[in-house]
Amino acid sequence: MKAAPEQSNRLEPSQILDLFKQSQSAEARVTTPDKWKKVREIFIREMTFQGVPGLEKCVGHGEKYSFLLDLLKRSGNSDTIWYILANWLQSEGICTPEKLLPEDVFRRITQAARKKLAKLSWTDYYYTDLIRAWLPYSQALLQGIKALNPRELEKLAGQLRELGDEADSIRLATRRRRPSAVTLTCAWLADRGVVRPAKRRKDPDPVRTLRNAYSRLCGSGAPRPLRCAFCEKSAISEFRAQDLTSALHCEKHTPEGLPTSPDEPWRDRKRRRWWRSGTEIRYLAAESESSS
Repeated sequence: MKAAPEQSNRLEPSQILDLFKQSQSAEARVTTPDKWKKVREIFIREMTFQGVPGLEKCVGHGEKYSFLLDLLKRSGNSDTIWYILANWLQSEGICTPEKLLPEDVFRRITQAARKKLAKLSWTDYYYTDLIRAWLPYSQALLQGIKALNPRELEKLAGQLRELGDEADSIRLATRRRRPSAVTLTCAWLADRGVVRPAKRRKDPDPVRTLRNAYSRLCGSGAPRPLRCAFCEKSAISEFRAQDLTSALHCEKHTPEGLPTSPDEPWRDRKRRRWWRSGTEIRYLAAESESSS
């Protein structure tokens, strides 16, 4: 009887294969030079507008109103007021900062992030996008292979090779020291030869190159560390639903720790509800966001 819940959450090999195909499709949409500007603007917005600190701790509309009113009264200038309002309306799923703020105000508020991102190269964006495309598959693979016996693993490896997995992700995932989803993704992409340094290095480490690029944009090494979507701690990575909607998470709020019931989900700063069914990550958008 006790084993039943674990069995119901088992990820079938067919689901892993489906996620591999989805990640292949996501890679085909990875950032190209003509899309670089758009992706850069997304990072700038994520780095600048991360919610109103402390607001998520308020209970009820009355407490939120009092908190915001006090914060606005103590604001030193109009840009700070705009900044607070933009963060609040985005967290409520009402509108994005770009839609609310006058263009000159938006440029001023995001100036610090623009200066920091100006130091990053396009290859950082490219490698990060590749990793983000394959993270859902890596997360599912690491979770799913726990329930597979050697014969099932061998069969799945063969099916993956038929789909193009020449770098053998299962071999990398079943190493003695179990990797994280990000490490597995970087090692697998490196084995595929996606890293092609412009200058020949004496001892190149493509895995480290990929991890460093991802860390500079999405991890603890980001120009301004991004906050976890569920608490105030710095984000170390992200998890994604099947439609590629993502949520940044810290060391505590990992994909494996997601609730398994939609009735008791984690709620992020945008009021989206997150849970998992087996190892498939699911979410529901905030009512105001889904109805817009």
